[in-house]
Amino acid sequence: MGKYSLKSTLLFGLLVSLLGCEMEQDVPIPAHEPRLSLRLSLINLTPDTLLYISTRESQLFVGRSQGVLEDSEELLAIPDAQVELFDEAGQLVEIYTHTGKSYFGGGSYYWSDSTGNYSPGAYHYPPAPGFYEATKGFVPAPGARYTIRASAPGYKPIEATTTVPLEAAVSGVAFDGQRGEYGWEIQGNIRLTIHDKAGEQNYYRVRIYPVDSTYSRAGFSEARTVEDDINFDRDEKLRLGEVFSDESYTSGAIGFSSKISVTPEAFEYNNNNNNNNNNGNQKQGRKAKYLEVQVEQLSKEEYLFNKTLEAQWLTEDNPFAEYAQVYSNVSGGYGVLSGVTVSKFYVPLE
Repeated sequence: MGKYSLKSTLLFGLLVSLLGCEMEQDVPIPAHEPRLSLRLSLINLTPDTLLYISTRESQLFVGRSQGVLEDSEELLAIPDAQVELFDEAGQLVEIYTHTGKSYFGGGSYYWSDSTGNYSPGAYHYPPAPGFYEATKGFVPAPGARYTIRASAPGYKPIEATTTVPLEAAVSGVAFDGQRGEYGWEIQGNIRLTIHDKAGEQNYYRVRIYPVDSTYSRAGFSEARTVEDDINFDRDEKLRLGEVFSDESYTSGAIGFSSKISVTPEAFEYNNNNNNNNNNGNQKQGRKAKYLEVQVEQLSKEEYLFNKTLEAQWLTEDNPFAEYAQVYSNVSGGYGVLSGVTVSKFYVPLE
């Protein structure tokens, strides 16, 4: 019996030794073939600077994929792509051109005159290769289906298709706001009800912006949640600007209630010497009078892309977490084309 036990031990040790040697062998990594990628949300609003500033995903970005050994923290941009949008009948409805600037994150700059006062210059947007703008001003129609096609020298062409969702049915939009402790912000509770359609899965997002008496944007800052306390008739908690689905709500009515904070004034500066402060900087407020409440109904592609991207961010620095693959609906490449339909409502700020 001892003889067989010794033989088994020796055999086991030999196998472990062989496996150990095998594990130390180098595994060749296949060469990466770069492919085009794009990101664009088709929104039922005129594509212009205001839309690009407010909704970053509405401005087309074209880049390329990179291999696992490439060390690039920035998206690799493609500045010479040809990008076209077609409707369901195959008609060309939009052409995109490369501008090399992103409207998200821009700001105005100031220059000093001989008296030391500061005057505002033109609004400045930093260079950002890879960003494209619509040239025909086409506004996607809710319920319509569209296909985007992109090509660039040295890359295989790509395409993606999405359907712009119908408008969300919303009622009971109300806000009870009052000045905060220091007077520069207004806090209050926003309430609304989304009437969800039974028998289908729908996806939503809520955004809120301050606007003046002409319903023009008073600054570009979105309202923010306070204490992360948005509730949807249950214990689920979300924030303004985050996507959510109707999966957990079977009654047909999604009650949205949240305590929010918003800055009611957009500050500008000039070189008037009257009542100046801070070396000639004079605050001139463009005051907000209303809140523009945007209830967005999203295509499934927009929802899945945001959720999987969030999952990847959450697990990025965790070596024990399961790898999260970001959703893509681009054929021949990577990225996402999605649809968003915005319904706007206005409520008094105070």
